[in-house]
Amino acid sequence: MALFEANFFSVSLARPVDILILNPSDTPLMFTKGNPHYERPCKILYLLHGYNGNYRDWLIGSPIRDLSAKYNLCIVLASGENSFYVDQKGTGRKYDRFFSSDLLDFIQTMFHLSSKPEDNLIGGFSMGGSGALTIGLHHPDRFGGIIALSSALIQPQLHKMKPTDKNPMADYDYYVSTFGDLSKVLGSEKDPEALALKAKEAGTLPRLFLSCGSEDFLIAPNRAFEAFLTKNEIEHHYEEHPGEHNWTFWNSVIEPGVRYLLGE
Repeated sequence: MALFEANFFSVSLARPVDILILNPSDTPLMFTKGNPHYERPCKILYLLHGYNGNYRDWLIGSPIRDLSAKYNLCIVLASGENSFYVDQKGTGRKYDRFFSSDLLDFIQTMFHLSSKPEDNLIGGFSMGGSGALTIGLHHPDRFGGIIALSSALIQPQLHKMKPTDKNPMADYDYYVSTFGDLSKVLGSEKDPEALALKAKEAGTLPRLFLSCGSEDFLIAPNRAFEAFLTKNEIEHHYEEHPGEHNWTFWNSVIEPGVRYLLGE
């Protein structure tokens, strides 16, 4: 398993960024022989971290090295800070654009990998699950599949916030700085429900794999989003198992998510 650490300049973030890439190109023949995933070109999976995390979290906390080799996946990790992976006002704060454009273009060019949506997948947990949904649904021309685990689907709550409000994660000013006018988030390109409806109507809906632990503090918004998809006949796969907001749960569902996106 080849592990690359790269630094390149992002126009969207107006600065150099550090990324990690797991590339299975050096997997020994004894492990690839007879594996049907090596009978096709390598696919790419971009994995997003949660709030207060960074681009090393998936490498440290999960078995993605094994998944990369087993499923012939180039896995890419980059930091989204605490941005919720949405474009924000001001220079150097276009996180959606970075993950849907700058990063993909760099990886596809550097490693000569496919730019087809079906060969580019995106996933994440918590804030990263929300980010995977908004980015993947906003850019179905670039991503053909989404894995959203324990997603921090806070958008329906934002329009109710007042300047005096705060929660254990952040205060009102943070949410305004991140999402802009909170009264206009619903129905916008930062709203997974609106984006899912738009992708369905356009016939460009990526494959959707959703999962959340039944003891997770985010279970209610995840159930609500799944109910919304079902009500609107938006194709998806949802799994709910006993589990909390931790790596034990995410590691139990990341491989089923990969298998679902690969059509298994």
